[in-house]
Amino acid sequence: MNLLSNFKKSESYQHIASVSQEHAATIDANASQDFTNWLSQKPMKPGERAMGYENASKISIDPQQAQYFASQYVREKTSGYIESFKDSNKLSNKAISDFGKE
Repeated sequence: MNLLSNFKKSESYQHIASVSQEHAATIDANASQDFTNWLSQKPMKPGERAMGYENASKISIDPQQAQYFASQYVREKTSGYIESFKDSNKLSNKAISDFGKE
């Protein structure tokens, strides 16, 4: 990898860190509501209808269910953020997968 390529990669990492830091408070404040909204649209079990807000609020009682849905939520959100970042910066899938290397 050449110096220019490393510099561009470093700038990208710096930009991601800066955006994350700037939005941390907002993400924190909105995460609970966003998670509850997202969760209310999910079925308790595959093939069932959406669980709604009442059941979504009860999920935290069962740590296993809470962890299952939280993991799903994080995967979906992370994937969406990566796609958005990729699209707005005109990056290829290979460029995104290369971020974790080196």
